[in-house]
Amino acid sequence: MSEKVKKATIEDAFNKQLNGEVLQSALDFAAYMRENKFTFKAQGAIWDENSRNWNLQYKGTSYAPISIENSEKSPNTWGVWCNFDSNFEVTDNTLKETILSLVISCPQASCKKPYCSGVYAKRRENWSILDKTFESVCYRPIKVFNPNPQQLETIQQILMMYKKRKDDNDKLGKPKIEEIALGLLDVDNLETLTDFLDFLKENKLTPQWQSTNSWKCNYKNKAVCHIKLDESKKSWEIRHSHFTREDWFNDYEKYITDEKLKTYILDNIKDPANVCGRGCKGKQNKTILGKKFDAVCNCWPLQIKNPQGDNLECEKKLITVIKTVIADFTAAKKAKDATH
Repeated sequence: MSEKVKKATIEDAFNKQLNGEVLQSALDFAAYMRENKFTFKAQGAIWDENSRNWNLQYKGTSYAPISIENSEKSPNTWGVWCNFDSNFEVTDNTLKETILSLVISCPQASCKKPYCSGVYAKRRENWSILDKTFESVCYRPIKVFNPNPQQLETIQQILMMYKKRKDDNDKLGKPKIEEIALGLLDVDNLETLTDFLDFLKENKLTPQWQSTNSWKCNYKNKAVCHIKLDESKKSWEIRHSHFTREDWFNDYEKYITDEKLKTYILDNIKDPANVCGRGCKGKQNKTILGKKFDAVCNCWPLQIKNPQGDNLECEKKLITVIKTVIADFTAAKKAKDATH
């Protein structure tokens, strides 16, 4: 039996690819993050000392890509990317100024793959960070290469904000949507949500908590829908990632024959101008149920706010269709796998 090969650590990669003060700075960063229970995961199947792209994670969630570069173009360089949540409060003026100084505007200094690819390729426009509005910023707006001590400390403080929020959310547990909705929605919206949740329960679908005021329903490990509560508007909405992102849903048209359901879907397709909060680039020239759209939101192409009456009934029909598509797809895949 061959001996299992030990995976390299990010410290191994730093030591192999960097040197001098730059190396020491990178090692100090890694030591600090490990001390605070963060972990590092190399991107790709091979983890060795030549791995250049890594993810910083806490409790399984990625918070910052890290890159290492030692080429003729960028010798002895490492960098870290991260987001900055608009809900974070910063009272220290020096920290606030340093954070703002690290914000990278697009397209003057847009980042490269893999950090700005796919669904996240579109920059965020008129984006507010710490009460300052930027005309355009990258999806991960905080970036620094070979950080000086103050910049490094600032990045660490931002990441600790995310750690604290994660720990606070874990202490609260994963609340049921019924519990949160009871104290958040107005009477009419609570009534329609309760109707929808009863329907889901009858169909053996249970909303699972994802993040603050957000739940997801799965069937056979595939997404059926997302439900989002809006505290400020006392409202709720249903979101679907189908029609653009789910390859297993490609044959949906043959399942959707009800004209009223078709109208419901087409009337609620969203384009990237309807901000989804993820810097969505959108799918261009997308045809859905025979109708061509110039652009369709790539994150949540179908969004329905406060569905009621006929819209709520159509949504229930759509949920039933999605379950059927999943069941057929799963059965076909199982049969195909059995032949190999």
